[in-house]
Amino acid sequence: MTEHRREVQEVDDTDFTAPCDSCSVDMTEADVVSDEMGNDMCQDCYDENYSNSDCCGCELHNDEIMHTPSGDEAYCEDCYHDNITYCEGCSTDYWNDDMHYSETDGEYYCEQCYDEYHQSSSYEWNVYSNSFIKENRDFATPDKCGYRSDTFNLIKSRRYQGIEIETNYGGDWTNSFVYDKIHNKLQNSRYSNSETSTMFNVVYDGSVNGGDNPYGGEVVVSPRRGDVLFKDMLTITETLKSSVDAYISRKCGYHLHIDTRDYDWQHFLMLVIMTKMIEPHIYSWLPSSRRTSNWCKPVSQSINDLRYICDRDSFIEYYYDNGHFTNDKYNDKRYQGLNLHSHFQANQGVEIRYHSGTLNADKMLHWSIFWSQVVDKCYDLGTQLADEMRERNIHDLYDTSLFKSLLTKNVIKYEKDRISDISDRVQVHDGAYTNISQYKKDSKYLKDLLGIKSDKVYLIEPMLRFIKQNRYTKATMTIDSLFDTFEIPVLTQEFYKERLVEIMDNPNTPARHIIDCFNNSDYFVQFDKDNMSFKLAGIMSSMFPTIDDDVVKYNPYGQNNMAYISKDKEPYDIDGFAFNPVSIEGSLEA
Repeated sequence: MTEHRREVQEVDDTDFTAPCDSCSVDMTEADVVSDEMGNDMCQDCYDENYSNSDCCGCELHNDEIMHTPSGDEAYCEDCYHDNITYCEGCSTDYWNDDMHYSETDGEYYCEQCYDEYHQSSSYEWNVYSNSFIKENRDFATPDKCGYRSDTFNLIKSRRYQGIEIETNYGGDWTNSFVYDKIHNKLQNSRYSNSETSTMFNVVYDGSVNGGDNPYGGEVVVSPRRGDVLFKDMLTITETLKSSVDAYISRKCGYHLHIDTRDYDWQHFLMLVIMTKMIEPHIYSWLPSSRRTSNWCKPVSQSINDLRYICDRDSFIEYYYDNGHFTNDKYNDKRYQGLNLHSHFQANQGVEIRYHSGTLNADKMLHWSIFWSQVVDKCYDLGTQLADEMRERNIHDLYDTSLFKSLLTKNVIKYEKDRISDISDRVQVHDGAYTNISQYKKDSKYLKDLLGIKSDKVYLIEPMLRFIKQNRYTKATMTIDSLFDTFEIPVLTQEFYKERLVEIMDNPNTPARHIIDCFNNSDYFVQFDKDNMSFKLAGIMSSMFPTIDDDVVKYNPYGQNNMAYISKDKEPYDIDGFAFNPVSIEGSLEA
């Protein structure tokens, strides 16, 4: 806002008089005051028509004053629009902190109007064709945005992807100022010289401001397809850093939206399961704080509940943890790292929230490559699952090859008679095994079933109980199977292998970072794409005690109670599955 300046006119003639342009009263030299429009007026008229704003202290004409919602403060236009927003429901202005953004229609509402607008507990699920997803022009296109053509040299997927960059500013910059800087840079990067749409916005985000980081906002980039997304990532991040000294604090996150309008319940089911089985790897590539953050929680759904899913309604019940869908943006499911609520509530595709805040365009690029591959392949796998159920006339998922392979008894292949014989020997009550040689043979057989690579003699009963249990596994895919299943490009594979080394070399990373990421895993499995099933690749051997383990020797309740022991994971359990051990160079032993 340009400030009005008071200018006293200096004249040599002490007898000078002139009429006030406001009240027409003659003025002497001392009375003349001029505004920036060149109007001469007396001091009384100037004071009646101008005052200092309560926001930034600038001088305002009375006609330019904008009163705050409470009516007791006078703001200039710029400060007003930076702090106050119009409610589309009741046509009233409110402070930004009192407003709610609706992802359904992209408008802001006061709390009352927002609640009324989102009180519906029903959802709409319209499934589009996969070809439509690859070919539609609903968002950014060359003709709308002025770039030459859609290319897919880096990002192979044809799905639209949108991003949200939460960032802090190095000074008291307004979001409108940040918008203008980015808009100009994007405009200049385009092939077309005409005014074209840049399809982004800079919005208020109260979650990134406060304490030592008082200034910031969120850059919301509308969906792009293919390589232009990376080009715009570079332009936006460089502009943020150079124009407003943007930086990332712990309050910031980076969110990726991927178009999933072609997903039916089988596709989402595959996405949830596969994400659950690769999640430990995802967290290992990120700062340790993301694993425990309330804004990107792990997938909460139990594998055991899959058997009950047979249609869209049962999937919704499953995804919302046997609760109910609500048309509320701030439903708790929004804050999972894999956020499907954004699809069901706002039709904004799946939102990937795991990533920490970043202004590194290379990190953004590989994140988009990785997750768009996962989403594309889960669509293919979901279609295969639907075909199998239809061809075999299967009505629930329990009988499919995929979910049968997740049961412990199906992952671990064993001879029933031999397991029965071992069980009989364990259950003898007069001292159990008296044949030490037989005990060692039985222990080795069970070790081999579980893939335990060790010369030590392991206690039989915990291994036996674990093999015989008929439950769904806490399985994690091996890193090699992950890259193969989702056809992750080699450069992106190498990026995340190096990223893990960077994380572990960071002095702020806890020594137990990798162990904690995989602490809920029992197995490592490989996915067989041809047979749509999982196969055992390895097991967390440190869960099972050896006969000379202190937990056995000093157990006051006897060895029979060892069946339920689950010890803490050790680095050697994860070695070769979570990372390339040559690259880590023993950093886990710190």
